Amino acid sequence: ILPVDDLSRGTVFTALRMDTLDNARFPTRGSLGVLRFDFDLEALGSDEDAVSIVFDFTQALSWGRTTFLLNAELAKTFDNVDTIDRFFFLGGFLRLSGLHPDELVGTESALVTLRIQRQLANPGFAQFRFPLYVGISGEGGNAWLAPDDPRVKTTRYGGSVYFALDTPIAPFYIAYGFTNPDRHAAYLFLGQTF
Repeated sequence: ILPVDDLSRGTVFTALRMDTLDNARFPTRGSLGVLRFDFDLEALGSDEDAVSIVFDFTQALSWGRTTFLLNAELAKTFDNVDTIDRFFFLGGFLRLSGLHPDELVGTESALVTLRIQRQLANPGFAQFRFPLYVGISGEGGNAWLAPDDPRVKTTRYGGSVYFALDTPIAPFYIAYGFTNPDRHAAYLFLGQTF
């Protein structure tokens, strides 16, 4: 149904990463920051020259068994390129939770998420423990195709309510998400949220 197109990319990138989170799955303290620049160059085989930048930052703070997680991410492709390999996507659990995964697409995107998560129990047997969490999130952001799209007026808002179990294989989630206007989604999955 969708048109087929051949794309070629030759990219050089540089990235700065800082990670002090105490747990990759369910952190209680620390920070994670990523700043990445991609340079697509015709000299390396790309269809056209382009520059992209991605900034992603997460901060975790805890009081007792309650954790606050703040995440902000910004992404932009410059040089007016419009091929799908240079787009950014939003949608899915904790990424405007009422939308389908990767439903929003654009050459620019922004997302801010605040999660409040509480550990309810630590069931298991012997040394095998499976912490159980309940959480809520508030989310705001969008993806834009045109540089002159209004940002504040088109920002979408949403959130989620979820239960999570930290299993030895991967986190297990049961969640309900919503995003304005009137979009809803339910989730049942095993795997990391990023």
